[in-house]
Amino acid sequence: MTSNLDKELDKAINDYMSEIDMYVRDVNLLPEHAEKYKPGMIIMERGFTDASSRIGGMVTSHRFTILSNHMFDLSEHEHGTNRGLFVADHNGRFKVLDVYEYRDKTQILLLHLPDNHRWKLFKDAKISVNEIVEDCRKRFEKAFVREPVPELCSEEWLGRCASPLGIDDVGHLYDLELILENELKPVKTVGFREFNHRFVYVEGPDLLKRLMTDFLQDEDTGVIAYGYIDEQAGLSFHVVRIASLKDNQITIRDAIEKSAFIIRYGSLEEARFLDLFAVDMDFEPFLESFKEYGQMVRRVYDTKNPDKEKIRSFAFLDESRHPVYPDDFAVFLIHTDYPTEKVWVRGDRLTEGGMRGELLNEPYEDFGVHVGDSIQIIPYKLDDGSMICVSPQDV
Repeated sequence: MTSNLDKELDKAINDYMSEIDMYVRDVNLLPEHAEKYKPGMIIMERGFTDASSRIGGMVTSHRFTILSNHMFDLSEHEHGTNRGLFVADHNGRFKVLDVYEYRDKTQILLLHLPDNHRWKLFKDAKISVNEIVEDCRKRFEKAFVREPVPELCSEEWLGRCASPLGIDDVGHLYDLELILENELKPVKTVGFREFNHRFVYVEGPDLLKRLMTDFLQDEDTGVIAYGYIDEQAGLSFHVVRIASLKDNQITIRDAIEKSAFIIRYGSLEEARFLDLFAVDMDFEPFLESFKEYGQMVRRVYDTKNPDKEKIRSFAFLDESRHPVYPDDFAVFLIHTDYPTEKVWVRGDRLTEGGMRGELLNEPYEDFGVHVGDSIQIIPYKLDDGSMICVSPQDV
């Protein structure tokens, strides 16, 4: 009889070992680091894992070959570097399938495991990977007759990939289990992308006492909240359930009946948070209700303006965004007769070469534009590589 655990493992294997692609990360490993990788073991990389979909010859001693179907494709955001950039999320776990030496170079074959609690299913699982290993060895051998990919031989790229995966600065393997208390991050240190359309655990006992004291129990330390953008009030959170973090576990209790609590980003200055689905916990019993809640919030608050939604996706403009109001940009008005002046503009329409938006504050100088006017916003790259937004007014 097949157990529930076996069924769950079979499903995880089907989900994460089907339609997998191959990525490479070339590195010069120290012998004491290289010897730590053994077939069957699982490693965890605390940082983001850069890799490339472009596979050629090698100029390094070792190659991490990563098999994955859930790396993030960032190749469209490379701005001409042409590296075929794919990235695995931080705290990513990988199972070592094979270590293969050929012509004085070594391939370390990794399977990218689930980013949620299901990675644990692979800890002691016996998975038949002989065909996969054999195929990857042949591909590794064939790579030796290819020229190295020039973009992957640059000093900058090799520097980005220089760190051994799963090993800390003093040569120790990272623990596979996360200490949740150590993973809590101050809300004010990250941008809206960490929260928008995500469920997070927000810790803030003092804040909760002010907002919902009648609903709290002694052990409550935070809430499960869904982040979204209110077009008028900015980044906000709908409270879904009350929760507590204790003994490295998040305990979620019943939903708040007949009441709705909204927390604005600005009131979370001292709070800390966890991305709910980045922790090693099984939230399956709550997923359906969470999904329904998220859909409800999106129906009410999602913008009906497709241009505005597209503008929110422009990560290269994040340096100019207001931290509380992600649709608002710091824009520099430029005119030959006046000093450059910074104003706030709410972007709402895409144009050729830029976008337009509503001017939110009255300029000190007479630029010929006023609060409520629609003005042009043009992204401009400075010599140091940073981006600003400008709006020429004497053109």
